[in-house]
Amino acid sequence: MSTFHGLEVAKRGLFTQQSALYTTGHNISNANTDGYSRQRINMEQTGAFPSGSRNRLEIAGQMGSGVQAGSVQRVREAFLDEQFRSEAKKLGYYDALENGLGKMEDVMNEPTDQGLAKTMDRFWQSLQDLAVNPEDAGARAVVKERGKAVAETFNYLSNSIQTLQRDAKREADITVKNANSILQQIDQLNRQIGNVEPHGQLPNDLYDQRDRLIDDLSEIVSIDVSYEKSAASSKDIADGLATVRLADALGRPLDGAPALVDAGGAPASSLSVDYRETDGRIAFDSLRVLHSDGETASLDFHTLPSPGKLKGLADLAGTVTATPQSSAVMVSDAFPVNKETGGATFPEGTLTLTGSFVNEDGEVDQGETVEIASSGKETMEEIAARISKEEGLEAEVLSQDGEQRLLVRSEAAGRSAALTVTGDGAEGAGLQGTVEGSNEQEGSYASMLDDLDKLATSFATQFNAEHNDAESAGLEGGPSATTDFFSYGNSYPDTGGVYRGLASALDITGAIKKNAGMIAAANSTSVGDGDNARDLAVLRDKVDGLLGEGATVSTFYEGMIGGMAVETQEAGRMSDNIQTLRDSVQNRRFSVSQVSLDEEMTNMIKFQHAYNASSRNITAIDEMLDRVINQMGVVGR
Repeated sequence: MSTFHGLEVAKRGLFTQQSALYTTGHNISNANTDGYSRQRINMEQTGAFPSGSRNRLEIAGQMGSGVQAGSVQRVREAFLDEQFRSEAKKLGYYDALENGLGKMEDVMNEPTDQGLAKTMDRFWQSLQDLAVNPEDAGARAVVKERGKAVAETFNYLSNSIQTLQRDAKREADITVKNANSILQQIDQLNRQIGNVEPHGQLPNDLYDQRDRLIDDLSEIVSIDVSYEKSAASSKDIADGLATVRLADALGRPLDGAPALVDAGGAPASSLSVDYRETDGRIAFDSLRVLHSDGETASLDFHTLPSPGKLKGLADLAGTVTATPQSSAVMVSDAFPVNKETGGATFPEGTLTLTGSFVNEDGEVDQGETVEIASSGKETMEEIAARISKEEGLEAEVLSQDGEQRLLVRSEAAGRSAALTVTGDGAEGAGLQGTVEGSNEQEGSYASMLDDLDKLATSFATQFNAEHNDAESAGLEGGPSATTDFFSYGNSYPDTGGVYRGLASALDITGAIKKNAGMIAAANSTSVGDGDNARDLAVLRDKVDGLLGEGATVSTFYEGMIGGMAVETQEAGRMSDNIQTLRDSVQNRRFSVSQVSLDEEMTNMIKFQHAYNASSRNITAIDEMLDRVINQMGVVGR
């Protein structure tokens, strides 16, 4: 055995304890670094002496040769990482819902004096006051202004919720951009890790950066993360290269979707969102995954089983379903009714139209392109009749407030339906362009907009019908003819009888605006008769089948607000529960991976003592060698 064996053993101990001290210092330095996992030295015994062989040195037994730093490994629990990401995707989903629903509650502003319910109550009360004294010009002015306030409140609510939809789209675009940036960074870290691991090293700090990015990505979309060995020469304890895929709610990879990050070396994929916009309303259509090789996967948001912030924003704003809803529709400008013909005259020019229809196989086909010429003398009704005779096209005339509009729609309904109108006649009528049909939409904002349109339709049509049934205004020398009170603007009736976009377009008619004396308060021609005003006031409690069985304007709106409140409360409850679960998992992760300064100080003292002991061992061996070298063999000098 070598005389210097003990010196080598002590040297190894010295260097190993020194490495442990350096690692402890690295942990202490990163105690407040986000995402950092504490590291440790895996100390290993070096091979014993002598090794097993036939010509081995004959001594009493093998003697240890010291210690070495086998590897520097981070302390991390993969199972806790999976649990954390599982809760993170749910939290991202419900946080998006809770925040968005809270904004809608602020817009609806119920129950307050500024909400729609109170505004309508004041309108009904003004009608009661008018019934008492129908000749009072002040009472009539109040009814007109209260009616205008109701229309403006409908407009504000509908337009504000459409703004919230656009805000959700903008937030989704920013979220997708952030997700794509994260994917690029994970891919770059994969490449850096792949350059280090084959040399037998563990790039712990790169692992931490990658895990932190994966944690961030898991809040946006549900993901499945798997790892592959970077090279045969890599250590078994190396994490390897990460493959990231879209996953369902249970964390299982989605079939048919390319990898977002590929451990095989292909560049990272990118995400994008397709939207559908109809009548100013935005809905989330599909999530596209574009792979570097050109492969593209399109996943419908409505059926996407991948929770996360992106899915939460989609369910909030509205997603496009597979069920057709509306035809492709265009509505012309308004033209005044000619008293002689009883209809509005259509502008001179030619309409070139192409519609859509459903063929025998149940598929949507494009109809033949047709031309409809107008000499400038035909009425709207005549032009509508000629259009309706053509394949794939339907037309009708919308009349109100002394004006008429031409409505043209495709026979087929749904997103595959299309309508194109061109020509000089189309330009003169305000019908120029191409529009598409739409499918049903599901989502918090989309449902609220549909309900507002339904409520506005029931309210305005019932009120106008009762207003037109009156005999007169009930004024001495006042007008005997009656008119609509509310105007539908550029909204149009869909197949279910609901005026699409009415909540945004509702207004009082021009006749009422000009002359409050046109308000029909009487059920007779007698001066001072206010019976019709009283009949108008009780419409708030009249059941309308359009709103559902037994529903009135008041109860339907109460149901809308109650449903919104429950949905918001449920989203908040789920968000709080999941936040608690995620925090619990995070605390367990911290207990395993986070730097404890108390523990590191203890380790520092432990390694320092071991280092000092190794140093003292070297001193002792040095004294032994000094005795042998300098103080032996001096006899006879």
